[in-house]
Amino acid sequence: MRVTIIFIALIWAFITVGQGSLKEVFLQSKMDGQKILPDGTEIEFWGYGIENQQTGLAKISLPGPILRFDLGDTVRIQLRNTSPEAHTIHWHGLDVDQANDGVGHTSNNVIPNDLFIYEFVCTHSGTFMYHCHVLTPLHLAMGMYGLFIVNGEEEQFLYDATSKFTKEFSFLFSEMNVSWNENPLSPGPFALYESDFLMVNGMSDLEAEFSDNEVIGTENDTLAFRMANIGYGRVEVNFPDELLVTAIASDGRIIPALETGGIVLYPGERYDFIALPLEPFVGNILVNYFDLRNNNLLGSNNIPITITSTVGLNGFNLADGNIYPNPFSTSIFIESDAYPKIVEISNFSGEIVRKLHIQSAGEIDLQTLESGVYTLRIGDKIHKIIKL
Repeated sequence: MRVTIIFIALIWAFITVGQGSLKEVFLQSKMDGQKILPDGTEIEFWGYGIENQQTGLAKISLPGPILRFDLGDTVRIQLRNTSPEAHTIHWHGLDVDQANDGVGHTSNNVIPNDLFIYEFVCTHSGTFMYHCHVLTPLHLAMGMYGLFIVNGEEEQFLYDATSKFTKEFSFLFSEMNVSWNENPLSPGPFALYESDFLMVNGMSDLEAEFSDNEVIGTENDTLAFRMANIGYGRVEVNFPDELLVTAIASDGRIIPALETGGIVLYPGERYDFIALPLEPFVGNILVNYFDLRNNNLLGSNNIPITITSTVGLNGFNLADGNIYPNPFSTSIFIESDAYPKIVEISNFSGEIVRKLHIQSAGEIDLQTLESGVYTLRIGDKIHKIIKL
C-alpha cells in the first residue's frame, strides 16, 4: 500500500499565461454519495467530484478531490451542478474577487442543471480549502469540502527554499453528525450540532489508521505536513518526540519558524510544517478533537508514522527483541530476548492472517501476504509492519 496521499487525477488544459499556465478543472456537485462508517452505518453525503469529459459522469468523494496548482497559474474551474439544490464553491483563504468568491448572495448560486466557471490567479503558495457556501453549516457538514493546494516557487518547496522537502503529506480534519446526514431536510438547530465521527481525510478510528493516511519515510527525509481544519470543533495535533517539527506557515502565509511539539487548529485554520526525523521509530501523530462550546474532548485519531533507518537492515526495536527489515518484501526476521514466543499477524480488519509459535530467532516467510499495513503481536507487544 502506498502511503503518500493519493491525488485524484485532474483534467488539465495547459496554455502559457504570464508566469504560470492556464489550468482547467471540471467538477460536479452532487448529493448522492454513499459511505460506510467504521461501525457499519451506511450514510449519504454530498460533495464534489471530477467530471469525466468523455462520459459527462462524476463520482463524488469525501472529502472532495485535492485541487493542486502551481504558483502563478490561472485557474479555470467549471462547476456543473447535477443535484436538486443550488451549490457554490467558496475558496477559503484564497485572494479572489467577489464574482469568484462563491458566496451565493454576493456572487453566484449555481442552480440545478446549470454551470458556473470560476477563474482566478494563484498569487500565493500555501494550503487552502474549498467548500459550498449555500446554507453553509448544513452543506459543509454534509461533506461539501476539500483541500486546495498551491505549490511553492520550485518543485518540492512548500513556499521557498527554506521549506524544501523530500516527502509531502496532507491532512484535512473534519467531523460528521450522522443524524444530519440521515435527515438533511430537518437536521435541527446548528447550535445543537454533535459530532459522531471525527475524521482525518474522511476516515475515522481504525479506518484512519489503516489507510493512505500513513506516513512513511527514512531518517534522512525532510517531511512536509499540510494540515487544515474544516470541522466545527478545535483540533489539537501532537507530534511524536522523535520528530523535530517546525511550523513555517499559517493560513497560507509564511510565519517566523517555530519549533513545536504540537499545534491547535480552530475551524478554518491551516498550518504547514517541516519535520525532521531524529531517529528510526514507529509511532503516531495524535489528533484530539474538542467541542468549542465546553472544551470537552470528543475523541481522537492516530496518524501512524514509520521512520526507517537508511543503514543496515531497516529494523526497529520491539522492546523485547527486534524485527527486520521493515518495510519488507517477502519475509521478516524476528529475534527476541526470550523464547518460546507466540507471534500473531493481523490485517487492518483485525483478522489474524498468520499465527506462529517460535522457539528461536529466525525468518518468517510472508511472501503470500498482500501489500499493506499489518499489526504484529509478539508476547504482549503490538507493532506495525508494512508489506511492500
